[in-house]
Amino acid sequence: MSNHAQAKSSQAERARAFAALHRPGDPVVLANVWDAASAAIVAEAGYPALATSSYSVAEAAGYADGQEIPLAELARIVERIVVKTDRPLSVDIEAGFGEDPDTVGATIAVILAAGAIGINLEDGLEQGRRVLVDPSRHQAKIVAARRTGEQAGVPLFINARVDTFLLSRNPDESVVNETLRRAAAYREAGADGLFVPGLVQPPWIERIRREAGLPLNIMVSQKTPPVADLAALWPPSVWRASVWLSGRSNSCAQDCGWRWTSSPAQKISGSFCPNGRQAQAT
Repeated sequence: MSNHAQAKSSQAERARAFAALHRPGDPVVLANVWDAASAAIVAEAGYPALATSSYSVAEAAGYADGQEIPLAELARIVERIVVKTDRPLSVDIEAGFGEDPDTVGATIAVILAAGAIGINLEDGLEQGRRVLVDPSRHQAKIVAARRTGEQAGVPLFINARVDTFLLSRNPDESVVNETLRRAAAYREAGADGLFVPGLVQPPWIERIRREAGLPLNIMVSQKTPPVADLAALWPPSVWRASVWLSGRSNSCAQDCGWRWTSSPAQKISGSFCPNGRQAQAT
């Protein structure tokens, strides 16, 4: 087998290992990274996989969030992270660095070539504006992402981010319904996971988890129940939890109001976060 074929085989194996982390009743908590150094710290702390935060990557590289960082520079950061650790890496590509499916597919081809095995793809950014896009347009991006992964020989993990809650000041049941409508569309297009930042209400978490038909990803804040409580309340669930780790805190677990007797998160307490704000765990 050639070196190129071996590399592709290893990348595909990492992708399958990442997907296998999503198990019923056992939520996986991953710490986000923004460069090779933070990736090494998180890997050493015991996390089974890595995921970037677009905000952290951009800020650490001197750019604003919102697809301001050049794609080539993002790819170089991804390459260095992949070289530094053996963990599967999912990359936050925001809205795909483009408005049309072909451009998004080309973006994903670059990220896959850099060694990633998964992506976050959001539906709340269009031409630099934070607005919800028509779900059919996001569906087309997901279809392009799936096709690009297949062409590369990598079972790409597509995490469809739905910004209904993030962009709603006072969410109600209509926001829940719209989230589920979009989840159905994105699942049909080929998404592997559903990421709903801003979702913190336990009844709505439970309903979306139950009805979405996809592993549910949430971004944990001080308002979110501890991951152990969520797992105990809804053992059939499969979801990833996102923890915001503050560099200003002595303990990232305490910063999120979480209590673990044994957790990788406790091993990276006090780690530096770009701009003193966050390193997202997803």
